Amino acid sequence: MGKRLTNRWILLLIIIPSFFSCNKKANDIITDDNVLIGTWADTVNMSPGGFYIYELVFDKNDSFTEKSGAYGIYSNQHNNELSGWYERTGNYTSEGNKISFSTEKAISWDSFFGGNPITTTEKQIIFLNCTFKINNDTLELSYITFPADGPENTIRKYKKRNN
Repeated sequence: MGKRLTNRWILLLIIIPSFFSCNKKANDIITDDNVLIGTWADTVNMSPGGFYIYELVFDKNDSFTEKSGAYGIYSNQHNNELSGWYERTGNYTSEGNKISFSTEKAISWDSFFGGNPITTTEKQIIFLNCTFKINNDTLELSYITFPADGPENTIRKYKKRNN
């Protein structure tokens, strides 16, 4: 009887700590890059007319594409007429709520100048000191921009597109 009781105590001492080690703690950071995968878009209306569409596309292989398209921003253009576009591609890394974007190349075209799109090699970090949060179908990026009067905290919000 004594040996059987001792074996049960040993078994309990092994099982109980194993059970508690599987529980998630409230302060554990759980990241799932899959929540970023897909296309996120933001539309900004301009005055007196026209608009911009900004897109951020995350792929499963840690690459991204940042796109912007301008519509109807030049005089004598219809509101939905393409004025120009800009696209950057590169790689991103994320850890917790921090995300870093490193570009590889850029392609742009503007109807004002016409001609073919221009491709350049562009190795730089964009969205400096960037953090993100996702609430429902909204991705919010917080980062630093550098307008003429110095650094400024900037927030851009994108809505998830269903592809």
